[in-house]
Amino acid sequence: MDQYDGSASDKSTITLPNDIDVADSESVNTAFRAVRDSSRLSLLVHSESPIHQRVRLSSADTSTIQSQAVGGYMQQVQPFVPYSYLRGYRSADVFTVLDLDTPAPTVFEPSRIYYCYNVWDRVANLYRRRISTGIPDETLSVQKTDNFAHYLGAFVTDSGRRPIPFVKSAGYYTFDYPGIFLLNPTTSTLVTYDLTPIIPRYCTRVRLRLNMFNLTATPDFCRVSAGGLEQPIPMHVSSNSLNYIDVVLRSNIVSARLSLGAVAAPSNQALIYLDGMWES
Repeated sequence: MDQYDGSASDKSTITLPNDIDVADSESVNTAFRAVRDSSRLSLLVHSESPIHQRVRLSSADTSTIQSQAVGGYMQQVQPFVPYSYLRGYRSADVFTVLDLDTPAPTVFEPSRIYYCYNVWDRVANLYRRRISTGIPDETLSVQKTDNFAHYLGAFVTDSGRRPIPFVKSAGYYTFDYPGIFLLNPTTSTLVTYDLTPIIPRYCTRVRLRLNMFNLTATPDFCRVSAGGLEQPIPMHVSSNSLNYIDVVLRSNIVSARLSLGAVAAPSNQALIYLDGMWES
């Protein structure tokens, strides 16, 4: 008896045998092949669907990453004929530095983005945790180099190699107050910060928090950009102000400057922090 595993293609119709057809195996195999081809396609699409937006990640203790339970997805468990799948489910879990995919992991690198994966171990037939600097694929479904590693989300370490406290839900990351310090423009001279080491590869937009101080009697502006047009944020006279702005990342280089120069406003300044970011 021959095995047929399917070709992962959709068949809009199925050819059924008639009473006058020759009663051989091919008269029924044609229909069964079409059914198997369509089911293979459905299984493959579901196994490659991203789950990261349904996973809540967080860190509050600067040492571990908490992962919410997630289910309802398809997991491919065998990459060769006969292909096989199971209904994926991962219980709530905790990631630590011991889950790094490096030999004898002991510490994280400072000021670095890391990615969390749910990995199917094809030998032990169970899920394992993985923390890696290896990026996910463009669909944010799996690790770019491993189709059996479902992507869950990312976290950032500080200069002391500790995970920065955050909450990630539906693809949006919020950092605990005060966030990640980026820039301190004090004059009309442009200052810049490269976000590349601390944001996910496919981050599309960031939320910045601006603490601004204008101690003069002249209106000033803090002008912020990330590769696009500058956003002028008003700095009201003789006051301190707080603003949150969303910036589309046309570049990972965030830049900022004040409108007034040091001579006109020697005491003006802005403190700019990364408050949150979107991954999509």
